[in-house]
Amino acid sequence: MIHKTILRGWLLRFLHEMPTGEDDGGRMFTSTELLQGNLKAAKIPVTRSDIDRELAYLQSKKYVELKKPTGAAARIFDGGVMVRITGDGVDVFEGTTEDKGVVIP
Repeated sequence: MIHKTILRGWLLRFLHEMPTGEDDGGRMFTSTELLQGNLKAAKIPVTRSDIDRELAYLQSKKYVELKKPTGAAARIFDGGVMVRITGDGVDVFEGTTEDKGVVIP
């Protein structure tokens, strides 16, 4: 089982790799399913509940933004949430802000 601080770092890493392009200049949203697929490809075994729990932590620190999809996006995301890294999350990932609760691998 991966330590929660390292899982948070992996989540920020994958979110940081998302392209920019939203109307507000931020990184694009992705799904929790895609994050879980990325973690699986990196041979990091985690459950969906592990991801949801750590995304909730990252959201509470304002490192990620979670959004419930509506309309056609709701069908694509199949009841999941959309997630993207925030400016504060980028600062933690890039090391300009230190948070002992997040270990960037």
